[in-house]
Amino acid sequence: MFRYYIIAIIVGNILIGLINGLIGLPGYSTPVAMLVCLGVSVLFTVLEFGLDALIAWLTRLLPEKAVDPFRKIYRVAKWEKKVYKKLGIVKWKDKIPEAGGLLASFQKKKVLDFHDNEYIMTFMRESVYAEVMHVISAIAGLAVPALCAVRLLWPDVIPQVHWCVRIALPVALVNFVLQVLPVLVQRYVRPQLMSVYLRNQKRAQRQAEAQTE
Repeated sequence: MFRYYIIAIIVGNILIGLINGLIGLPGYSTPVAMLVCLGVSVLFTVLEFGLDALIAWLTRLLPEKAVDPFRKIYRVAKWEKKVYKKLGIVKWKDKIPEAGGLLASFQKKKVLDFHDNEYIMTFMRESVYAEVMHVISAIAGLAVPALCAVRLLWPDVIPQVHWCVRIALPVALVNFVLQVLPVLVQRYVRPQLMSVYLRNQKRAQRQAEAQTE
C-alpha cells in the first residue's frame, strides 16, 4: 500500500520541479532550472521524511496513559463521523499505508479478534499512537519552509527566500496531506473498536453476575 504514497511523492516532486523550472531561475536555462528545482525539491522531501521518522520514533516513547483512547482529546464526535462517511473514507482507507508493523510489530490493517478486549485495547492505543504521530508530523513539516524563510536552513545553498514558497512550502503541503489522511482513518476506525470493546465489557459483566447468582 506504500506505492500510493510513493507515487504521490514522486509526482509531487516532478510537478514542483517542472513548474518552478518553467517559471524560471535567474542564470539558468529552462531545462537546467527544472533539474535544479527538482533536485532542491527532492532535498526538501528527504528532510521532511527524516523529520517524520524522528517524530515517529519519539512518539513511541509516550507512556500508555498518554495514549489512552478513552481520554476526551481522542474521542470522535458524531458530526465528525458523518463527515468521514461523506468523504467516502470506506472506499479509500485501505489504500493508506500502515506502518504499525514497522514501529511496534502490531498491524492495524485488520482486526484479528473481536472478542479479546486486551487485543482491542492494544489496537486502540496503537491507533492513538498513529494519530498523535501523524498530527505532529503534519504540523512540524510546515516548520521546514518557515526555517527556510528566515534563512536558518542552508543559507549558502538556498539564499533566495522566495524559494521557500516555490519549493519548500509545496513539499511541506504534500507532506501535510499525506500525514492528515492516516489521521482521518484512525479517527474513523477507533469509535468502531471502542463500541466493540464496551460491548465485550458489558457481556463479560453479565456473565460474571450470572455466575455469582
